[in-house]
Amino acid sequence: LLNNNASISSMHTVVTHMNTVIMLDHTNTGPSAIKLLNGRCRNQPAERISKVDCYAHSIMFNPGNNQVRPLYVYTDTWCSSGQFFNNGRMVQTGGDFEGNRKIRTLQPCGAGGNCDWVELEENLVTGCWYSSNQLLPSGIQQIIVGGRNTPSYEFYPKRRAGEGFYNLGMLGGDNNLYPFVYLLPNGDLFVVKGYPQILGNPRNYLFAGSAVMLPLTWQIGFEFAQIMVCGGAAAGASNTGNANAPMSFSCGTIVASSKNPGWGKANNPALNPVNYNPVTKQFQIYAKTNILRMYHSTANLLADERVLLVRSKTHQFYTFNGVRPTIQGYLNRIKYKQVFVVNFAMGQRVGVVEVNMNSAPYVTHSFAQGQRQMKLKTMLPTKAGNG
Repeated sequence: LLNNNASISSMHTVVTHMNTVIMLDHTNTGPSAIKLLNGRCRNQPAERISKVDCYAHSIMFNPGNNQVRPLYVYTDTWCSSGQFFNNGRMVQTGGDFEGNRKIRTLQPCGAGGNCDWVELEENLVTGCWYSSNQLLPSGIQQIIVGGRNTPSYEFYPKRRAGEGFYNLGMLGGDNNLYPFVYLLPNGDLFVVKGYPQILGNPRNYLFAGSAVMLPLTWQIGFEFAQIMVCGGAAAGASNTGNANAPMSFSCGTIVASSKNPGWGKANNPALNPVNYNPVTKQFQIYAKTNILRMYHSTANLLADERVLLVRSKTHQFYTFNGVRPTIQGYLNRIKYKQVFVVNFAMGQRVGVVEVNMNSAPYVTHSFAQGQRQMKLKTMLPTKAGNG
């Protein structure tokens, strides 16, 4: 257990390139367990609970010493969305009520910094609540897709002055919230709605299934993109209040980069946290946590390979019992197709050495927006110096 009281109950979690963690709750549940710094208070006439609020609803968490620092958000971020730009700046969009069309940014800083949220004067064209964001190939533009009563998409920043939103009728209704959105290697976008053509129940929110893009590999030029969708619940379960409504035990995979994609069936996943191997198509079961991680909880990969679990009152890591290397040297900037060296230290090596590049997704409601992993071509490791 890293922190017995992180002061807020995180609904949205992201890991920054400064190895800090941004957490966001919503603002309309009253005081949190941490006050804003220096006597600062939020005066928000449109807020429905605390119009004058001196408590924080966002924090910066430092995995190095497990300390938290309060951050300031002005409008409600309940069930909002976000994504990093290629310069590391977080863009966070939408939310409930007065936050529905808002755009917020945060330029991350180190653990000792004082970076904070900035709410822009510019608004979204349409309200975005339960939307999904995806960074586009330029690295400086995002697409915001779907949401409650928002079967459409729009861009930020806009591609031209006065640009509006674009209809996407397939996302109509309440069964298509937080649609699964992925950027494919050819620049196309792949969107999964609530009822994909897989055996079983509806998948994305409100039904709490999840999706992942399996690793892109160098052997086939990073061109083969396969999406796996798992979980879900019985249709209408969210409206009946039936806690015993059956969940979906099946997964489906689709080669989204194919000219004629179609869904297939994969192995049954376990209820425990699992690691899926796309080569062997098998799940490895991990140990259970003693703390229930329920509605709104998040899981993020940290720089040292640990997985940070957030919400349901506490933070906890899953542990890895194998050999974990300590990275000692690497380039801060890498050009396209550049060969580069990574220096690392480890005990006795067992098996192969891989170098993988991971995005830092915006994690909320069982979905990691912008998730991506690339398995790079590596040479046999060699000893450096006296190592």
